[in-house]
Amino acid sequence: MDFISEPFGVIMNFFYRYVAFENYGLSIILFTLLTRIILFPLTLKQQKSMAMTQDLQPKLKEISDNYGDDREKLSMEQQKLYQKYGVNPMAGCLPMLIQFPLIIAIYQIVRNPLQYISGLSSDVILKLGQAWQTAQGIAADKLYKAADAVDQLAVNSHFLSASSETLAANGVSAGDFINMDFLGIFNLGATPWQALKNVFDGDFALAALILIPILATGTTYLSQWITTGMKKKKKEVQDSTQQATNTMLKLMPLMTLYFAFVLPAALGFYWFIGNLLSLLQTIIMNKFFVKKKEG
Repeated sequence: MDFISEPFGVIMNFFYRYVAFENYGLSIILFTLLTRIILFPLTLKQQKSMAMTQDLQPKLKEISDNYGDDREKLSMEQQKLYQKYGVNPMAGCLPMLIQFPLIIAIYQIVRNPLQYISGLSSDVILKLGQAWQTAQGIAADKLYKAADAVDQLAVNSHFLSASSETLAANGVSAGDFINMDFLGIFNLGATPWQALKNVFDGDFALAALILIPILATGTTYLSQWITTGMKKKKKEVQDSTQQATNTMLKLMPLMTLYFAFVLPAALGFYWFIGNLLSLLQTIIMNKFFVKKKEG
């Protein structure tokens, strides 16, 4: 995913250095806002399609009553109805499917900030990784042999507070490293899972990170609940495509909970901010559609 990660890493670097006042959390917020703007046309199409699908429920119920015993005929008539009104029942999944490669790219950026945000070469990253291992007392025969094996988050944290002499000896400067502390509470380079294990060991230094997966999961569920109209109590007729879409939507919060726990907190923070923006966008668009229908 380098073809996506590299340009997005440059954008993250621009936000961090020149817009967010070297505030990593704020740069993620700005980056998330940018991605939502890019995806807005698809999200708008999704919202329109879902609104139209809701309007077709009486007709879908009529078709179900008439052809409920003939699954093939039922599916055929439902598809005819969708085609007649220009509705794509898969539109609800499209923005999420497109976001998967984007999330993978963002994971690469978050996991490898020296490569994608700072733009350091492989040789420099490897040298820094070996210097960090040496500082940890790791034997020479155990040192990193390739740049892509280096734990860049650990190396970044190690050299963030290093002396100018140490940085110069490794061919880097203080500006090459990212301060991942946010609001003095969250270390967005650490993982919530490690924070949870530390809490069980009596170390509460990273305990606040546990909130990020919870917030990311809760807002994911709330966003899907509002966007798809799952808040409606009446039973609706659903074809196989809609059922598959709804199943995927129900799995999303569980997937978010797992990945937000085991991956760097910056990714869960990205999800959380993205969900908040999505909720705001959905509320505004829903009001627009309601007014348009009333008109």
